[in-house]
Amino acid sequence: MHQDNPIQASRLLRKAVPLMVKLNIPPTPYNYGVWYHYVSNRDTQLNTLVDQTIRKLGNIPHFLAKEFFHEFVADDDKKFDDDKKRQIEKIIKTMGTSSQKMEKSIQDLNLVLTNSKKVLKTSKGNKQLEKVVAYLEKGTEKASLESEIFMAKLSEAQAEMAELKQALEDAKNDVELDPITKLANQKGLERHLFSWLPGAEDDLSLFIIDIDHLDKINKDHNKQVGNQLIRFLANYLKSKNLDNAIIARLQGGTFAILMNEATMGFSSQYAETLRSNIEGQVLRQKDTKKVLCRFTVSIGVATIIGEESADQLMARAKKHLTEAKKMGRNSTVSR
Repeated sequence: MHQDNPIQASRLLRKAVPLMVKLNIPPTPYNYGVWYHYVSNRDTQLNTLVDQTIRKLGNIPHFLAKEFFHEFVADDDKKFDDDKKRQIEKIIKTMGTSSQKMEKSIQDLNLVLTNSKKVLKTSKGNKQLEKVVAYLEKGTEKASLESEIFMAKLSEAQAEMAELKQALEDAKNDVELDPITKLANQKGLERHLFSWLPGAEDDLSLFIIDIDHLDKINKDHNKQVGNQLIRFLANYLKSKNLDNAIIARLQGGTFAILMNEATMGFSSQYAETLRSNIEGQVLRQKDTKKVLCRFTVSIGVATIIGEESADQLMARAKKHLTEAKKMGRNSTVSR
């Protein structure tokens, strides 16, 4: 499930709960997840299905709520990590047992210390002192051994948790990676957008960049050339080494750059520079260096305004891209 900051989460819950009460929706975890996601308006497909179901049935049966939750709300890495969950449970169980043993060892040591103090208070000779020393030595050795075992188990658990964390991170990266360009995909872009949005102050900009006439390029040459062009543009954008930015491929020949700490004025100027530089690029055959095609891009840019939502920012950038296309392509629109 997408992670909102506390203020956003509270606002969405205040919208979801009254709606659930009004429609007599049972307060189950699945329903909370579905309706929280519904009022966020992040997934039009989910909202359409919910609306259609309510119209037809007047409610959402439990089996459908569960299905909607797993289809639209649960993270992809949530679906993947049942095995990881079992591993974590095993680590917790092992550490729980080790902690109990360590706790018992500390209690035993405390008892040894208490008894030794009592004996020392009434001790009248060296023999008794020797017995106390032997008793203390035995008690501390046992506690020391348990402590070493516990620390070894703790180190083991830390290593296992580090491996699990890396596995989950790798899985998340795979889910958020475009296989052709190795850039972020739509999901990866959205994660950064929702993460950066709360701290943005009219300085978060979204560029949507689309290769002009890609269908014609595929038709005139072949789809292989089209794919080469997509990879070429991806590598060109990567070569810009942008700070505070994420580059993504959305679909086909459409790319996006999400740039943090980028004002409207800077973003408009950068988009035009980028468009102009791309216009001068040429795709060549690797071995013969023969020119395969020249190409241009159209760019739509939107900079966050006030309390604008992620969806609104995305919609404005797409609208500006459409306007750039209507202007004859090889253009930028931003405002």
